[in-house]
Amino acid sequence: MSPTFRSLAVRNYRLFATDVRRDSLRYARAGVYPLDACAGIPEPLRERYFETRGDQLVARRTLRDAVTFAPHDLLTDPPFTQLSLVVCRNLLIYLDAEAQRHVISRLRSSLKEGGFLFLGTSESVADASPLFRSLHPRAGVFLARGTPSTGHSV
Repeated sequence: MSPTFRSLAVRNYRLFATDVRRDSLRYARAGVYPLDACAGIPEPLRERYFETRGDQLVARRTLRDAVTFAPHDLLTDPPFTQLSLVVCRNLLIYLDAEAQRHVISRLRSSLKEGGFLFLGTSESVADASPLFRSLHPRAGVFLARGTPSTGHSV
Protein backbone atom coordinates (compact mmCIF):
# COMPACT_ATOMS: atom_id res chain seq x y z
CA MET A 1 0.00 0.00 0.00
CA SER A 2 1.35 3.44 -0.84
CA PRO A 3 2.22 5.90 1.96
CA THR A 4 -0.66 8.11 0.85
CA PHE A 5 -3.24 5.42 1.51
CA ARG A 6 -1.58 4.42 4.77
CA SER A 7 -1.73 8.01 6.02
CA LEU A 8 -5.41 8.26 5.07
CA ALA A 9 -6.21 5.35 7.33
CA VAL A 10 -5.10 7.22 10.47
CA ARG A 11 -6.53 10.65 9.68
CA ASN A 12 -9.70 11.92 11.25
CA TYR A 13 -12.18 12.60 8.47
CA ARG A 14 -15.89 12.68 7.76
CA LEU A 15 -17.50 12.29 4.37
CA PHE A 16 -20.88 13.77 3.49
CA ALA A 17 -22.74 12.64 0.40
CA THR A 18 -25.70 14.87 -0.36
CA ASP A 19 -28.35 15.23 -3.02
CA VAL A 20 -31.81 16.71 -3.26
CA ARG A 21 -33.13 13.40 -4.61
CA ARG A 22 -33.69 10.77 -1.94
CA ASP A 23 -33.69 7.94 -4.51
CA SER A 24 -30.16 8.94 -5.54
CA LEU A 25 -29.09 8.81 -1.90
CA ARG A 26 -30.64 5.34 -1.44
CA TYR A 27 -28.74 4.09 -4.49
CA ALA A 28 -25.46 5.56 -3.26
CA ARG A 29 -26.01 4.29 0.29
CA ALA A 30 -26.51 0.74 -1.04
CA GLY A 31 -23.05 0.90 -2.62
CA VAL A 32 -23.77 -1.58 -5.44
CA TYR A 33 -22.22 -0.77 -8.82
CA PRO A 34 -21.81 -2.59 -12.15
CA LEU A 35 -18.27 -3.89 -12.65
CA ASP A 36 -17.81 -1.96 -15.90
CA ALA A 37 -18.61 1.33 -14.09
CA CYS A 38 -15.73 0.65 -11.67
CA ALA A 39 -13.04 -0.18 -14.21
CA GLY A 40 -10.98 2.88 -13.22
CA ILE A 41 -10.65 1.89 -9.57
CA PRO A 42 -7.11 0.53 -8.93
CA GLU A 43 -7.09 -3.13 -7.92
CA PRO A 44 -5.64 -2.57 -4.40
CA LEU A 45 -8.50 -0.16 -3.63
CA ARG A 46 -11.10 -2.50 -5.12
CA GLU A 47 -9.84 -5.34 -2.96
CA ARG A 48 -9.78 -3.22 0.18
CA TYR A 49 -13.10 -1.38 -0.15
CA PHE A 50 -15.32 -3.61 -2.34
CA GLU A 51 -16.52 -7.17 -2.70
CA THR A 52 -17.21 -8.68 -6.10
CA ARG A 53 -20.62 -10.32 -6.36
CA GLY A 54 -21.28 -11.65 -9.82
CA ASP A 55 -21.11 -8.73 -12.24
CA GLN A 56 -21.26 -6.10 -9.48
CA LEU A 57 -18.98 -4.44 -6.96
CA VAL A 58 -20.46 -3.92 -3.53
CA ALA A 59 -18.91 -1.35 -1.18
CA ARG A 60 -17.83 -2.92 2.10
CA ARG A 61 -19.72 -1.83 5.18
CA THR A 62 -16.63 -0.06 6.57
CA LEU A 63 -16.63 2.20 3.52
CA ARG A 64 -20.38 2.85 3.60
CA ASP A 65 -20.24 3.56 7.35
CA ALA A 66 -17.58 6.24 6.75
CA VAL A 67 -20.08 8.26 4.70
CA THR A 68 -23.05 10.26 6.00
CA PHE A 69 -25.76 10.30 3.33
CA ALA A 70 -28.20 13.18 3.71
CA PRO A 71 -30.68 15.16 1.64
CA HIS A 72 -29.41 18.69 1.06
CA ASP A 73 -30.43 21.48 -1.30
CA LEU A 74 -27.63 23.94 -2.04
CA LEU A 75 -30.15 26.60 -3.00
CA THR A 76 -32.16 26.59 0.24
CA ASP A 77 -30.49 24.58 3.02
CA PRO A 78 -27.79 26.13 5.22
CA PRO A 79 -24.27 25.17 4.11
CA PHE A 80 -22.08 22.72 5.94
CA THR A 81 -19.06 24.54 7.39
CA GLN A 82 -15.32 24.11 7.85
CA LEU A 83 -14.96 21.55 5.08
CA SER A 84 -11.59 20.83 3.49
CA LEU A 85 -12.98 19.60 0.18
CA VAL A 86 -16.26 20.00 -1.68
CA VAL A 87 -16.93 18.04 -4.84
CA CYS A 88 -19.86 19.51 -6.74
CA ARG A 89 -19.74 18.15 -10.25
CA ASN A 90 -22.21 18.96 -13.00
CA LEU A 91 -24.76 20.86 -10.94
CA LEU A 92 -23.99 24.45 -11.96
CA ILE A 93 -24.62 23.72 -15.64
CA TYR A 94 -28.30 23.19 -14.81
CA LEU A 95 -28.72 26.51 -12.96
CA ASP A 96 -29.28 30.04 -14.27
CA ALA A 97 -26.61 32.69 -13.63
CA GLU A 98 -28.21 34.03 -10.44
CA ALA A 99 -28.59 30.56 -8.91
CA GLN A 100 -25.00 29.74 -9.90
CA ARG A 101 -23.71 32.81 -8.04
CA HIS A 102 -25.78 31.87 -4.99
CA VAL A 103 -24.49 28.28 -4.97
CA ILE A 104 -20.86 29.34 -5.50
CA SER A 105 -21.13 31.74 -2.56
CA ARG A 106 -22.60 28.94 -0.41
CA LEU A 107 -19.87 26.55 -1.49
CA ARG A 108 -17.28 29.11 -0.41
CA SER A 109 -19.07 29.46 2.94
CA SER A 110 -18.77 25.70 3.35
CA LEU A 111 -15.02 25.63 2.85
CA LYS A 112 -12.39 26.61 5.35
CA GLU A 113 -9.61 28.85 4.10
CA GLY A 114 -7.37 26.85 1.79
CA GLY A 115 -10.11 24.28 1.14
CA PHE A 116 -10.59 22.82 -2.31
CA LEU A 117 -13.58 22.95 -4.64
CA PHE A 118 -13.89 20.46 -7.48
CA LEU A 119 -16.42 21.31 -10.18
CA GLY A 120 -17.30 19.60 -13.44
CA THR A 121 -14.98 20.20 -16.36
CA SER A 122 -17.51 22.49 -18.06
CA GLU A 123 -18.13 24.53 -14.89
CA SER A 124 -16.27 27.51 -13.48
CA VAL A 125 -16.19 30.06 -10.69
CA ALA A 126 -15.12 32.79 -13.13
CA ASP A 127 -17.45 35.38 -11.62
CA ALA A 128 -16.25 34.55 -8.11
CA SER A 129 -12.58 35.55 -8.36
CA PRO A 130 -12.54 37.13 -4.87
CA LEU A 131 -13.70 33.80 -3.43
CA PHE A 132 -11.56 31.27 -5.29
CA ARG A 133 -8.20 30.90 -6.99
CA SER A 134 -8.12 28.62 -10.00
CA LEU A 135 -5.60 25.81 -9.59
CA HIS A 136 -6.53 23.83 -12.68
CA PRO A 137 -9.48 25.32 -14.55
CA ARG A 138 -9.70 22.55 -17.16
CA ALA A 139 -10.01 19.96 -14.39
CA GLY A 140 -12.34 22.19 -12.34
CA VAL A 141 -10.07 22.53 -9.30
CA PHE A 142 -10.24 25.73 -7.23
CA LEU A 143 -8.79 26.92 -3.92
CA ALA A 144 -10.88 28.88 -1.41
CA ARG A 145 -9.49 32.36 -0.78
CA GLY A 146 -9.71 34.27 2.50
CA THR A 147 -12.28 33.35 5.08
CA PRO A 148 -16.00 32.96 4.45
CA SER A 149 -16.66 35.77 6.91
CA THR A 150 -14.79 38.38 4.84
CA GLY A 151 -18.06 39.43 3.29
CA HIS A 152 -17.18 38.57 -0.30
CA SER A 153 -20.15 37.71 -2.41
CA VAL A 154 -20.59 37.10 -6.10
